[in-house]
Amino acid sequence: MIEVRQVQSRRDKHRFLVFPWQINRGDPLWVPPLLKERKKATDPGRGHFFRGGYADFFLAYREATLAGTLCCSHEYGGDPRECTLGFFECIDDYAVAEALFQRAEDARMRERALLLLTQMDRETEEQGADAWVWKDPRLPLVLPFWTKFWGDVIYVIPIRNPIETILSGASMEGVPADALPLSAGFAYWQANMLNILSYTQSSQRKIFAAFDQLTGNPEAECERLCRFLDEQADRRPASTKEKIERLASQVHRSEHHFREERSLAELPQATREQRALYNFLRVKVLHPDEKFNEGDFAPYPGWREYLQAMDMLLSVRGQEENG
Repeated sequence: MIEVRQVQSRRDKHRFLVFPWQINRGDPLWVPPLLKERKKATDPGRGHFFRGGYADFFLAYREATLAGTLCCSHEYGGDPRECTLGFFECIDDYAVAEALFQRAEDARMRERALLLLTQMDRETEEQGADAWVWKDPRLPLVLPFWTKFWGDVIYVIPIRNPIETILSGASMEGVPADALPLSAGFAYWQANMLNILSYTQSSQRKIFAAFDQLTGNPEAECERLCRFLDEQADRRPASTKEKIERLASQVHRSEHHFREERSLAELPQATREQRALYNFLRVKVLHPDEKFNEGDFAPYPGWREYLQAMDMLLSVRGQEENG
């Protein structure tokens, strides 16, 4: 087993610095560097580089034994997609080296994420807006990444019949409804909703909104949403009525595409856990603090592999149809 850890303590830093002596001890051609110079170069208070940037230091362990080191340094204002690698030392094991460089890539992604959020904050301020809004149907899949960076954001979580969600998503991807395995759609929907519940569980700044209620009675649902947002943004609700009317006017019943009247209980493609999950989400609309236990809605074994196989099958079918 290989594990890559970021240097956090003085003890970690010492292990990082002296590791070359550990793996090169028996090499008669090895010329040891000056330890005090290594300490200075990696010290944020003394190192020349830290005047214009920062660095992440990583330790790779194989079977709990230190097996490699790597530094990924970044320049403030530089291209967030780039970093300078250094202090690379590794035992003769490709897997250890690969794990270290993968972690360095993760560090670059972190910088890109922070830059994007900074740009969004700046544009929001320049436009005199109260907040930025990020709406993307794929967002639930990347919540494990983004929740590390964006802090205490407000979540508006729409709850829609899974069949409607599946058909809508298929339409966006250009997949005909009759070519879509509904069981795969349910598994994908389940994974998305479990991510949402898991990664917003500790947030007190969330609201669950029923899609059918929004399109069926937009005034009431928009009022609930406006009051929630005013409260979270700490704004005076003086113009709430006007905002409700303006927001409700943008909701048209005709936009309720793929309307589905069947319940999940009528569909053999939906598992018991998927049916229970949808029922639980409906409860969250009225009781957002209802306790969530992921084990109650666990996906079936092999669901990832099944989705990968279906994705490959649909890709092949699409290529054949396109000639």
